[in-house]
Amino acid sequence: IDSWYNDIIKVKVPAGAATGKVKVKINNIEYISDNNFELTSISSINPHYGPAGTVVDIYGTGFGEARVGRIIKIGATEINAITSWTNNKITVIIPATAISGTIKLISGASETNAGNIFNVTNIVSITPVRGVIGTIVTINGSNFGDTQGTVKFGATAASEIISWTNSKIIVKVPADAVSGSVSITSTGGAVHNGFNFEVVNITQITPSAGTYGDEITISGSGFGVTPAIGNIVKIGTISVSEIKSWSDREIKFIVPDKSVSAKTSVTVNGITTNGVDFKVIAISSLSQNYGPIGMPITIKGSGFGGAQTVNNSVKFSGAAIAEIDIIKWSDTEIIARIPASAAAGSGSIHISSNGVASNSVTFEVTHINSVNPVQGTAGTQLIIYGTGFGPLRGSNNVIFNSASAASIVSWVNDKITVAVPANSVSGLLEVVISGVKSNSKAVSIISINS
Repeated sequence: IDSWYNDIIKVKVPAGAATGKVKVKINNIEYISDNNFELTSISSINPHYGPAGTVVDIYGTGFGEARVGRIIKIGATEINAITSWTNNKITVIIPATAISGTIKLISGASETNAGNIFNVTNIVSITPVRGVIGTIVTINGSNFGDTQGTVKFGATAASEIISWTNSKIIVKVPADAVSGSVSITSTGGAVHNGFNFEVVNITQITPSAGTYGDEITISGSGFGVTPAIGNIVKIGTISVSEIKSWSDREIKFIVPDKSVSAKTSVTVNGITTNGVDFKVIAISSLSQNYGPIGMPITIKGSGFGGAQTVNNSVKFSGAAIAEIDIIKWSDTEIIARIPASAAAGSGSIHISSNGVASNSVTFEVTHINSVNPVQGTAGTQLIIYGTGFGPLRGSNNVIFNSASAASIVSWVNDKITVAVPANSVSGLLEVVISGVKSNSKAVSIISINS
């Protein structure tokens, strides 16, 4: 309150005040004015950017029906070209000397609220308006100056300006740029902005490793709000078929079968992003999916790591295969023996790499459960029951005390019918798979001499 007299009070309008009646309280008695006090306030401007000469409408309240000595400024520059003035709307023309700043109405020592910024720009066009890091962008306009200044994509300054003239700038989108306003600062300090460039870019993949069927999140920008026709995610050359969600800043997808460790990219409207490494920890094949304890198998795939370590292991039905049974280890191939601890029948093999598990692949351990009958003469047919014999005999065999059976009557995965060979004697019967013997069963061979 500046002053108080019996017939007049002078007071400054407080921050946060709104249009309404004025109240004076004296000795707890409140006196209310007959008329409203209308607060001068700017609510919005339109447009928010443009070159010098742009016509701008200023909306608000309490402007009065005529200018009456009031001043309109953009930043520190007075606007003299005022084409219309009413209590709720003023129309002005941005002066040639203006730079970006707040538009405000000044009356005496008071001025309206701040916050309605008009960006003065002489940028006429940007081509293209979207692209990846490293895209060559042409900025057309006027009054950029003949001496090179700076170009920013959002807050990131371009490190490579290819050419600069008063009316055209050619620049490369810098690393770390994100979608946002493109601004030019000339050597004279004038800032030109108001046009956006959309950076199509992957910033992160979470997690950075996984296996078939895992859900992965890609973070970045410029992906578009929906997965339009032709927009795809790829791991190397493998296209992702199952997209869980898609937005301009995030994509969730399922790792497809047959994919291998490679750079992951997104293609949007013909523009392909940067590639970000994604490690696929997966078994693609086994040299054989059945065999006895001690038989070496070759595991092929990707993401196994360069060597067996505490964090990298092969597991058979959940138990790690010991280092002594690892013959070879590389990122794409492992040769390991079926461990002695492997239980007869169906099990599974998977790789664990730095805490990430691969897919599991079924493996059946070769095991003789029983032989019927357990005795006979040469030529007697014995039926061997068990698991993991394989669907076909191939080069596999049955031996009697190390003597190969001459006649295999039939061979399926869980049953072999074999004839007792001539001159064989009582002892152990074994099934040989890929040169490795299974467990054994005793058989009694009756010899008839005369």
